[in-house]
Amino acid sequence: MQQPTLFKACVFLMLLLCQSVYAKDLQNATYKISSFKLDLTESVSFAQFLKEDEFSFVVRDSMELMLKRVNKLAAEDEARPVELDIYVDYYRRFVGDASPWPIASLAPPNLYITIKAQRDGKNVFSVQTKELVNLSGGFDFFLAKQPDYYKKDYARAYELAAELVSYIAKHAKDFAPPRPQELADLSLRAETYHAKFGAPSNPAMAFYVPDDAAEPYILALSDGSARVRSNNLSAITQEWIFNEKLVAAVGARVEELRQHLGNKDAEKELRYAMNSLASFGLVEDLAILEKINNTTGYGKNVYKEVEDSKNILKKRNDQNPLVHQFAPELAGQPWEIRQLVNRLNLADAKDVLQAISRVKQAYPQNTLLLDTMKARLEREALVPNYKARTYAGVNAHFCRVIGSSGNPAYLEFLEMMAEKAVVDYTQEHCEAGLEVMSKQNKDLVKQLERERKQQAKLAKQEAKRQAKQKAKQEKKAKN
Repeated sequence: MQQPTLFKACVFLMLLLCQSVYAKDLQNATYKISSFKLDLTESVSFAQFLKEDEFSFVVRDSMELMLKRVNKLAAEDEARPVELDIYVDYYRRFVGDASPWPIASLAPPNLYITIKAQRDGKNVFSVQTKELVNLSGGFDFFLAKQPDYYKKDYARAYELAAELVSYIAKHAKDFAPPRPQELADLSLRAETYHAKFGAPSNPAMAFYVPDDAAEPYILALSDGSARVRSNNLSAITQEWIFNEKLVAAVGARVEELRQHLGNKDAEKELRYAMNSLASFGLVEDLAILEKINNTTGYGKNVYKEVEDSKNILKKRNDQNPLVHQFAPELAGQPWEIRQLVNRLNLADAKDVLQAISRVKQAYPQNTLLLDTMKARLEREALVPNYKARTYAGVNAHFCRVIGSSGNPAYLEFLEMMAEKAVVDYTQEHCEAGLEVMSKQNKDLVKQLERERKQQAKLAKQEAKRQAKQKAKQEKKAKN
C-alpha cells in the first residue's frame, strides 16, 4: 500500500533535483541569441509598417539591449553562454482587418512563442506557449507623442522583445524582467531604426499602363448603354489599370453624373463611377467624394457609397507602392506581368485570388508568374504557422494553376508539396494539381519512377556493403 506513496516521493525528489541542477546551471549565466526566426503574417498589408525582416531585426536588437542592461548578454568570447533558439509565429492585426475595409491602425497581435535554451549542448529550459500570447500595449504610452504609424510598429516590437526576455528571466530567477517604465527611452531608438530602414511613405506613383490597354475602357464610358458603362466601371474597380487618361475619363464621368440629383439611373451609375475612381488610390480624388457627400438631394445609397469609396481609396492608396513599384530584375517584362508578380505577393487573400484569376485567363504558362507562386508556396505552405493557415485557400489555387500549366519543370515540386504541405486543404489541392500535371507528362512520370527505383536499389546495395564492411572490421578487432 505504501508503494504508490514511495513512488510519488521519488518522482518529487527527482523533479527537485532537476530544478536545482537547472537553477545551478543558470546561476550567473549570460545569454546568446544563437537562432532567431519570426514569421510575420498579416491578412492585409500597409506600406508604412515594418516588413518581416525589419520587424525581426528590431525585436532581436531590442532583446539584446534589454539583456545587456542587466548584464545578461554574453560577450563574443564567452566560453559557456546559454544559447537561445527562438521562434515566434506573429500575426499582425489591424483595426477592421476581418472586414472589407481595414484601416492602417494597429490592433493587438496574436502570437505563439517557442524558446529553447542550451548550455554546453544540454537543454536547460524550454518555453512553448500553448495559448495565444496577448501583448498589453504598455509601450504605446511612450510613443503617444509620435504621430507616425511606423513609431507604433516599433512599440509592438519592443513589447514582444520584453515578453521574450521576461520568459528568460522567469527561468533564470536571478534578474528582473523588463518593465515598460524602465524602457521608455527605447522609443528614442525608433529614430535609429527609422534611419536604417528609411522613412516609410507612399510616394507619388508614376502612371505606366499604356494607353492601348486603357482605350477599351475609355471608349466604353462614352457608350450609349448604361449597362455597358456600369459593367466597365465595375471592371475598372477590380483591375489595376494605372493610366492617366483613364483616371481623367472616370473623373469626368463622376463630375457629369453628380449633376443629376434625384435621377435614379444616374445615381446608380454614379455609385459605380465613385468606386471606380477610388480604385486608383489617388488622395486628390477625395475632394470630389467630399463634394458629393456635402451636397444634399441625392438618394441615401449615394451617401453610403461615398463612404465605401473612401475606404476603397484609402486601401488602394496603401497598396499602390506594393503593386506599382517594381523590382529592378523585372525591368523589360511587360507591364502586366510585372504588376501580377507584385499582386501575387499581396497580403490580402481576396486581392491575390483576383490576380490568380487573371493569370489563369491570360498567362497560364508564364514561368515568371509560376515561379512567383512556387516561391510563395515554399515560404508559406510548409511550416505549421499563421501563414500556412491564413493562406491555405490561396496556396491551394497556386497548386492548381501550376498543375494546369503542364510545365514538367514543376512536377517534382508539386510532388513535394502534395507530400509536405502542412494544411490538409492545401495538400489536397496540390495532389489534384499533381494529378493534372502527371497526365500531361506521362513519359516524364515513368522516367522519374525508374530513376527512383534505381536510386533505391543503389542505396540498398550501399547499405549492404557498409554492413558487410562493418561486420568484417568488428571480427578483425576481436581477433
